[in-house]
Amino acid sequence: MFDPYKQSFLFFKYTWLTVVFICAAVWLVYVFRDSGFINGVLYNPIVYLPNFLIHEFSHRFAGPVMMILGAQYGDAMNFQAVLVIIAGNAGETLVPVFLFFCALRLKGGRMLMPPLLYWISTTWYDVARYVSDARAMTFHLASSDMVSDSKPGTKGDWWYILDYFDALEYDILIGHVFYFIAAFCLVMAIFSAWYIFTHLEEFALEGKKNINKTPVKMQTYEELTKDPFSNIVPPPSQTDNSMHVIKIKPKNEDL
Repeated sequence: MFDPYKQSFLFFKYTWLTVVFICAAVWLVYVFRDSGFINGVLYNPIVYLPNFLIHEFSHRFAGPVMMILGAQYGDAMNFQAVLVIIAGNAGETLVPVFLFFCALRLKGGRMLMPPLLYWISTTWYDVARYVSDARAMTFHLASSDMVSDSKPGTKGDWWYILDYFDALEYDILIGHVFYFIAAFCLVMAIFSAWYIFTHLEEFALEGKKNINKTPVKMQTYEELTKDPFSNIVPPPSQTDNSMHVIKIKPKNEDL
């Protein structure tokens, strides 16, 4: 089971008012995603650097592997080459998702859930911006060598991905789906932090109950008052004198 201790937001206690509030918050974040505040929360140097490094490392890691498996680029680009391109955003998102599920398998791992959900939301926001720009090509794109870059007008990863699947015309729609996922993850990160903080005492009591569930064997009165030395076997000298023969040497015996 991915959450053996039931720590994720799926096991929170919700009311109808809470659900309505969460839905409204997700919608507001989605609608105002390009505003200065929300854009700054989801796209800033603190989260951009690790996301960028993981993104480019994933390209670098998948490239040689797919080359061995026969990746071909250019006009004859095959599925192996597409996987190399997908690896960038896939790795960027899967790393925090993997850490999120690892945290859920730890006792007390719920404390790591808010920051990891926030991290996940930034990766979805990043990929949403990227895929929405597939046809427009307005971004400055960094190369996988992390040194050179390309000016606007250069085809990005998602241009090749969507073109391979004949879905280039749906770049804006797919981007909106990813924006919505990012908004949901951000709202749940904030809500999880609030919920955990307001239920710390409840979680502490649950931890004590789990400790006290260890079965303890109850002893009877006879077992408690029993002589602890009653099962000790006495030495042979007290049970059989014939087993011990002592030979006394006479005093006048010649040596």
